[in-house]
Amino acid sequence: MTVILLLMACGGDRWEEVAPLPTARLHHALVAAGDGTVLAIGGYGPSNEALRSVDRYDPDADEWSSAAAMPAATTNAGVVALSDGTLLV
Repeated sequence: MTVILLLMACGGDRWEEVAPLPTARLHHALVAAGDGTVLAIGGYGPSNEALRSVDRYDPDADEWSSAAAMPAATTNAGVVALSDGTLLV
């Protein structure tokens, strides 16, 4: 499975390919965190297993890193970032 991530700047007129998501995911959640990063949360992995893992993307560095895993696997979740930076899944 090839994972390609595209980014468009606000007000931009073109898409740019950026660092690929390190964990192949399907039916995951994406959320913009208050610190300017983006989190990819849960979903299904390449073997159709539900995931607990979370990957964090830093658009300034164009790099992904691992974040704290969820206590339980989650798929098809909705996520919202609260004003204090807390994520509600």
